[in-house]
Formats: sequence, structure tokens, C-alpha cells
Amino acid sequence: MTDTRPLAGVRILVTRPAHQAGPLVETINEAGAEVRLFPALAIGPRPLSEAERQQLRALDQVDTAFFISPNAVQHALDAIDKEGITVPTTLRLACVGAGSEQALAQRGYRNVIRPEHSFTSEGLLSRPEFSDMGGKRVIIFRGNGGRELLKQTLQARGAEVNYIECYQRMLPEDDPAPLNQMIENNELDAISVTSSDALRNLLQLTRADLQPRLKKLPLFVVSPRMNEVANELGFSSIHSSKRATDEEILAALVLWRHG
Repeated sequence: MTDTRPLAGVRILVTRPAHQAGPLVETINEAGAEVRLFPALAIGPRPLSEAERQQLRALDQVDTAFFISPNAVQHALDAIDKEGITVPTTLRLACVGAGSEQALAQRGYRNVIRPEHSFTSEGLLSRPEFSDMGGKRVIIFRGNGGRELLKQTLQARGAEVNYIECYQRMLPEDDPAPLNQMIENNELDAISVTSSDALRNLLQLTRADLQPRLKKLPLFVVSPRMNEVANELGFSSIHSSKRATDEEILAALVLWRHG
């Protein structure tokens, strides 16, 4: 009997951290694809400094908390719970992407400011709520390092901005041999990557002689910024979903397969 599912027989590499990959793997599997899971990014909590803990305890004096990613949501709210702090009802919550919005909703926070169209820092900064930040205090929850655009722009608009780096992104310690074997044996038809750090790690984990093959595979990313990074790294077949949700990633894969 012929499998009529939209991704029947397509072999797709999913690179999300293992503890976060389940829903995407299930979504793609249900569409008939054969998922190859190889996490290209490891995520772990980062111990907060005393200064960062003091910032948490002063949340009632903050106008807006920005969450850079779903990991920022998880680890920031975990840290807030650990400190025994109640999130003030006066605190505005803002996030860059749909994944972060979903993560906040899962923790009970639904009145969230997000980009209307472009799910990027630029899109978030275009919101009228952030046009004049004079005298406002802001916290940006993020991992170790990252773009400075959000902080610099908010400061230029008059805000006092502090970071709380509540998690850390790392290169996975897993043996990359299975990944390289899949590439060498032509066992992959497409790759899904959901962060720029994971994309860079994926390239680092791939043997130098196999990198040209990797860069020719259809690559599915989740933001214009990731599209730029993929171009800079030399990937030649880049596809971007409209939003960073599992459903939109699936839609992009189906469009590629049948478009």
C-alpha cells in the first residue's frame, strides 16, 4: 500500500537539543518522514551572579522583560521560581519569536508583546510600545552572548537595560561519527536547524571533507537572521519557515517537497 503522507520516505535531520526535539520529531514523523535526530546544540542552566539575583528581586521596578528564546523563558522563569519571586502584574513581557510566545503561554503568561510580522529583534523593536523608552528599566533574559542590537537600540531610546544570562549554549559532547556517517552515506534529504548557534555547531561537528556535501543539502531555518547566517556559512539551498513553530517548519518542508 502506497504511503500518501506528504513527507513519506523523506529523510530529515533534526538538530534541536534532545530534551526539546520531541514535539518536532513527532510532527515530522506523522507526516511520513524518517527523522534522524542529532542534537547540534546543548543547553544548560547558568548559575546567576549575585548582581543578577538582585535584579530578579527588583522586578517590581522593571518596565519590560524581554525573552530572547524559549530557553530564556524556561530558565528565567525557573530562576524566578527558585528565588521565590512572584512576577509583578505590572511587568510587561516581550519576546522575539513564536516559540518563546508558546513557552510563555505554557507557563501561564499570555499577554505578551511580540513582533507583528518579522519575528526578529528588529521586528520586536518596531512595535510602537518600544518607540519611546525614556526612563524605563528593562531586563533582557538570554543565554551566554548573542546579538547586541536589542540592548543598544533600547538604550538609544532612553532605557536602562540589563542582561540576565540564565542559560548557556554549548557544543554537544556526543560523538559526531553518526552524523558524519549519515552525510557520507547520503542518508539525508534535508536538515532542520532552529538556531544560529546550532547551525554553526553542525558545521563544526562535520568533517572538513564532508562539509561541501552538507552545505548542498536543503536547509530549513526559522528566521531571516538565520537565513543570513546560513548564507554567510556557504549553504546553497536555504528554506525559511514563516514562524519558528513546529507546524510552520512542517509546512515549509511540505512546500519544498511538493512545491
